[in-house]
Amino acid sequence: MAKFTGKLKEENLELIKDLYLIKGKKVKEIAEVLGVSGNTVSRFMKKHGLEVKRCIPDNRMFNDNIEREICRLYDYEKYSVTQLATKFSSQEPVIYNVLRRNKIQMRKGGFQPKYTAEDVEKFNEMHWDLGLSLGDIAISVGLNRKSGTSISCAMRRHGFKVRSEDRRWEKWDTEYVKAWKDLYWEQAKSLSDIARIYSISAAQISRTFKRHGVETRSVSEGTRTYKLDDYAFNIIDSHEKAYWLGFIYADGCVSVRIDKEKEVYDYRLVIALQESDKQTLEDLSEFLKTDRPLLYKKSITRVSSNGKSYTSKPQYILNVFSKQMIEDLKNWGVVPRKSLIVTFPNSLSEEYYNSFILGYFDGDGSISCSNEKWQISLVGTKEFLERIQEILINRCGVSLTKLGKKKGQKSYSLRYGGAAQLKELGDWLYRDSPVFMARKKEKFLQIQVKGARRKSQKGVVQKRASKL
Repeated sequence: MAKFTGKLKEENLELIKDLYLIKGKKVKEIAEVLGVSGNTVSRFMKKHGLEVKRCIPDNRMFNDNIEREICRLYDYEKYSVTQLATKFSSQEPVIYNVLRRNKIQMRKGGFQPKYTAEDVEKFNEMHWDLGLSLGDIAISVGLNRKSGTSISCAMRRHGFKVRSEDRRWEKWDTEYVKAWKDLYWEQAKSLSDIARIYSISAAQISRTFKRHGVETRSVSEGTRTYKLDDYAFNIIDSHEKAYWLGFIYADGCVSVRIDKEKEVYDYRLVIALQESDKQTLEDLSEFLKTDRPLLYKKSITRVSSNGKSYTSKPQYILNVFSKQMIEDLKNWGVVPRKSLIVTFPNSLSEEYYNSFILGYFDGDGSISCSNEKWQISLVGTKEFLERIQEILINRCGVSLTKLGKKKGQKSYSLRYGGAAQLKELGDWLYRDSPVFMARKKEKFLQIQVKGARRKSQKGVVQKRASKL
């Protein structure tokens, strides 16, 4: 074989014309003579105005004996093109070319395979009793999936219905839906698991569920490894729910990441607490009915830009992944990057205010005692803290104080002191909530108030509330 140099000169044009136009050589043969590639010759010819004829090679897949067999099966045995393509492991266009090359007259309007009455009855049983689709039936009898159309026509000719005509499957309606629902929701089986048990497709079960109003899990929920109550915050109708909503308002971080190109949908709730508050995260996990283990983050020492070192405390972290829960929390006001924009959830029922504020206090509040003087503080946005102060004045009779703000910070703080009003405040906060942070409640219980002062404090509530 000649070595390809990849170069053609103008003096080669006459030789190419003679070989191609006069002697009828192919481009590939000319390339061999000139020692270049076929593409080089083709481009050179086009450049000089020579039309390159399309070469259709004789790439027959079958020898003469097999082609004769194909023609016989089609013409005498009445095989369809699809059946022949399946039988000879080929494609329908190839079979069409074989038949045309051998001048076999094609049947008009296609051909419906010869199915006996017994065959059609068997198809009907597979279709209705076993739940197979027409395509699955075609494959089971050695045909291409597209032959399901011919099976459908054969069934109709013999007076049988297909599910496209009658969507209501009596057997599913009466016997199986309740069992499937139990497997799906109570035993946490997937649609594919149920489909394998009943030898049908998952799509059929999904359509039946929709017909009967049975809810199905989302894609992320269906592939979930750990359990979770996705609807924990859908409705706040208990003090426990209100407490955890307030706690997430303070310490929860909601993030939503959507990448449509990579089809990544990440709806996440993250709560990180110091090691000593591990029990609080375990209580929250129990409330959310999740078995996802807590992550442990060791203490890390970092060096800041000014040269000072900082060592973080060990933490436990709870990660929750649920689109439904994140959407519900967003409806209540827990939004991504909420620290500087959070507002009080005015749609929350007033009977749950104390539990909600307690949850927020356990997350972003503090209580301390210095020289026998008690003080509590809350941190948040100005609008949020003003609404909380309005509620506390109305319900507990605390004094109206000015919100504090440190220089260089964007958040505000609400502080209260005095044993008498803190005692009243503590009694109201802990009155209804079944959950709380133990270490903070213990400090509230240590507050001692003289009897006379405690008595007079109760009379102040209505006076201060009337000034609002």
